[in-house]
Amino acid sequence: MISHLIEYQENDLSIKVIVPLLRKMYSKSKVEFTGGGIEKGRDIIVYNKDSFGFEEYIGIQVKKIKPTPNSSKKSFQQLLNQLSQMKSEGVICGYSGQNIKISKLIFITPFDISERTYDSHKGALREIIDNGIHIIDGHKLSELIKEYIPEIISQIVGSKNYIGNAIQPSLTNNTLMSALNFKKTKSLSDIYCKSSLVVGNNSKEHNNFNLNYVPKKTR
Repeated sequence: MISHLIEYQENDLSIKVIVPLLRKMYSKSKVEFTGGGIEKGRDIIVYNKDSFGFEEYIGIQVKKIKPTPNSSKKSFQQLLNQLSQMKSEGVICGYSGQNIKISKLIFITPFDISERTYDSHKGALREIIDNGIHIIDGHKLSELIKEYIPEIISQIVGSKNYIGNAIQPSLTNNTLMSALNFKKTKSLSDIYCKSSLVVGNNSKEHNNFNLNYVPKKTR
């Protein structure tokens, strides 16, 4: 699924996949797509209430960047600057009009982030984590989609691929036998056979052919 998620444009990925996912995860909260020219470092905002009923504003940034062990420190610094902007800018409350500080920040990329990448950029990634920013890579995103909105998987990977992947794990020899209407295991000798012997112009048919027939040994 990851390869198909990568094919999406950033805004399409946000609108068609991530927003529906968040609306399912935060079913009682408002989820708003804010991507565009004045996004201020954030693409999606979740207006949520925590378990105690306190307001919790979640800012999500969606970027199609592929962090690798060879990624430059500059690219990570640019990412960090954008995430820091999201944290400092806050969000305007739709009810009071006041500027509210974002309490949770999430960075989402459709690409996988390998262990080697974390090892190669410990400083930059540690700074992101220390700033309270949660990272969701392609693998984690795929798992969340399967858990919360499996109904859109066919839309993501294409219906043809989805059907094939869905039935392949369950295809077994028993499935084939059932399709052939063999509900139980049968002995070959129990199966009706019909043989036809033709010699010249004479023909003779034999029913209930004995499968236990043992040919005579030739000298």
